[in-house]
Amino acid sequence: MKNLNLIYFFPEIILFITIIIYLIINIIFNKKKKINYYLSIFSLLICLIFTIKYNLNNKIIYLFNKTFIKNKISNFLNIFIYLINLLIILYSYQYFNIKIKKKKKYLKKEFFFFILTSIIGQTIIVSSNNLLIIYLGIELTSLSISSLLISESKKKKSYETSIKYFILNIIASGFFLYGISMIYGATKFINLNDIYYSLISGNFFFNLLILGIIFILSSIFFKFGIAPFHMWIPDIYEGSICPITMLISSTPKIVFFSIILKIFYYFFPIIINFKKILIFISILSIIIGSTAAIMQKNIKRLLAYSSIFHSGFILLGITSTIFCRNSIEFINSFCFSLFYIIIYVINNLGILGITIILSKNKYESNNIRNFNGLKKKNFLLTLITLILILSLSGIPPLIGFYTKFSILKIIIKLNQKYIAILISIFSLINIFYLLIIIKNILFKKPIINTKIKNNFLIKILLIINIIFILFISIFPDFLINICFNIIIKTFTKIKYLLI
Repeated sequence: MKNLNLIYFFPEIILFITIIIYLIINIIFNKKKKINYYLSIFSLLICLIFTIKYNLNNKIIYLFNKTFIKNKISNFLNIFIYLINLLIILYSYQYFNIKIKKKKKYLKKEFFFFILTSIIGQTIIVSSNNLLIIYLGIELTSLSISSLLISESKKKKSYETSIKYFILNIIASGFFLYGISMIYGATKFINLNDIYYSLISGNFFFNLLILGIIFILSSIFFKFGIAPFHMWIPDIYEGSICPITMLISSTPKIVFFSIILKIFYYFFPIIINFKKILIFISILSIIIGSTAAIMQKNIKRLLAYSSIFHSGFILLGITSTIFCRNSIEFINSFCFSLFYIIIYVINNLGILGITIILSKNKYESNNIRNFNGLKKKNFLLTLITLILILSLSGIPPLIGFYTKFSILKIIIKLNQKYIAILISIFSLINIFYLLIIIKNILFKKPIINTKIKNNFLIKILLIINIIFILFISIFPDFLINICFNIIIKTFTKIKYLLI
């Protein structure tokens, strides 16, 4: 379908209208912040329903002169973005309810506004079919998160965090824009389909295109948290409040993962020239993420290095497409990478939810010691925390083990056994530092005067999280088949890539 049909773009329109209503409401009802909360939830539910009803099909719909595309993977990722952000909003409001007991004006009325604008940026990126539109989506997402960091700054560390994130994102965005200009100069196109056919026909300037891809990949790797562009992540995680850490560590990673998929797919004839560099960067991320986390005492910094480790695994799964000999191996590499990041985001969200509950009442404390003696305080939270950490660390039979095993299996099948051995060793190190938290939970005495917040809704959200993890652990093929069907029905040009 080439005709413009706005019904397929309706969720984005709803979000845009919601933001306008949000601004009007905050002028009229200045002090009623619950309205913002319910409006945000309502708009995301509407977007979710419309996406499932009208977009969850096998059609490939082009919009706005082929600058946007609605296909299987963009619709699936948009649904996932809406669901995760819905959970983040629920977690956030409960977090602020806890804080309001000590400081009533802590929740600012623009908080949910910036979350909604970041969601629009994320859905634009996922549905974009044009490099310049991807850039605009990146800017909208990054500026929204930067504004959140600044608006919620309460101490010097937070101000430093917000300024650092803002400046580094400007630099990374500049790299991306500069890369676009070079790709346009090399191919005369910025539309991904046109660039793809230009590469297949050989009608492009090779050296200029290589340089453009280097700049774009550098920008994406920075935002995705890939070494050696990872230095900002621990400071940003630590300096931001828990809801913002949830936001930064979840859906933006899904979004930049989708960009990497697009770059690998549409630029595949050129990407194969970066084989050694991409493998080196993937392994470097795994090494740094696993070793640098050992001495961390702050749970957020530990999760930051854990995210670097997992980002390396995900990139390695995508990079394995370069070694593929047939279309099935190619699809499987993309499929298990998508499977991996979905499980990682859900796991990470749950651990940050636990962190919210374990933070001290007077201020947000993220020291690992907060987990000390948890089994003596609350059995349910202990069970939830153990499952989440064991899954994240990759202990069988939980799904976190299967995600790593899937990537390793692909690497071994492609005759990259030395790489598989190396990342297996550092996976053991990753298990070690996460098991330290379990040791604190089971064998250490509780910290004096540390109370467990009695928050019913957060516990319900955590139980839902655990049910999903356990269900997928028992029936992994359920999610794997979904990922496989999404990839195989989205990437239709594979036969041209693997000649």
